[in-house]
Amino acid sequence: MTTTVLLVDDHPVVRSGLRAVLESDSVHVVGEATTGEEAVALAAHLHPDVVLCDLHMPGGGGIAVAEAVAAQCPVVILTVSESERDVLDAVAAGAVGYLVKSARPEELRAALVRSAVGEPVFSPQLAALLIGEYRRLATGG
Repeated sequence: MTTTVLLVDDHPVVRSGLRAVLESDSVHVVGEATTGEEAVALAAHLHPDVVLCDLHMPGGGGIAVAEAVAAQCPVVILTVSESERDVLDAVAAGAVGYLVKSARPEELRAALVRSAVGEPVFSPQLAALLIGEYRRLATGG
């Protein structure tokens, strides 16, 4: 089975690189968007298995995209930001994943395949952050 992906990033060179890295037997890029608004419209039209979206873009970034399309399909944020607030905001908006752009290509492809079936995917260092936040909330700290 091939996982279909909508790429969302405002930088053409990043989208081109991601497409080259992602295209494989397991992942097929079905579309590209440069803004949050364009991503929402394309997601409704293309029905991808997953949306891979940059966090910060003109016209609404990954948070806005996750809020708008998370009920339709999984959204994975791909960014350079490792900020705790950014990770927590993305999860609160409905993103099922948050990966940093330093991820290896094979890790990224595998994460997208897993996220398409609803599995949460996070860069290892960020998963620990989420567990810590959950523990803090669970203990009332």
